[in-house]
Amino acid sequence: MRVVVTGAHGKVGRAATRALADAGHEVTAVDVTRPVWERAEPGAPAYRQADLTDAGEAFAVVRGAEAVVHGCCGRRRAAGSCWGRGWRRELVREYYGDSIPLRALSRPDASGISCAKAYRLLGWAPKRSWRDYLDENGHALPR
Repeated sequence: MRVVVTGAHGKVGRAATRALADAGHEVTAVDVTRPVWERAEPGAPAYRQADLTDAGEAFAVVRGAEAVVHGCCGRRRAAGSCWGRGWRRELVREYYGDSIPLRALSRPDASGISCAKAYRLLGWAPKRSWRDYLDENGHALPR
């Protein structure tokens, strides 16, 4: 299976990339940071540097993928991160960054997505701040 792993330089991303490659999948590792090596090890998964808050880059990296393991998270102070690119990029990351890979993968030929770190997409919040019910007077999302 052709799998894209976002956040490939993080703990979850490194482990997922290694496990998927060992299982025989065709893996493409993606991260916003540059690799720490000058040349890839023989047999290592393909690597692409991409900023997933840019819809064009996100759509490009998932093109042809059958599944995505979405393990990236915002690094506000990392070199080349959204924080360094100004408030507009930060706003895009905060509101749309996690959903861009999901929208990019919403094609008929895609199998699925696994969100490893994007807890907001899974409905988790650090404290219970939502109602047990949803009606027209309530908020649709946890606050």
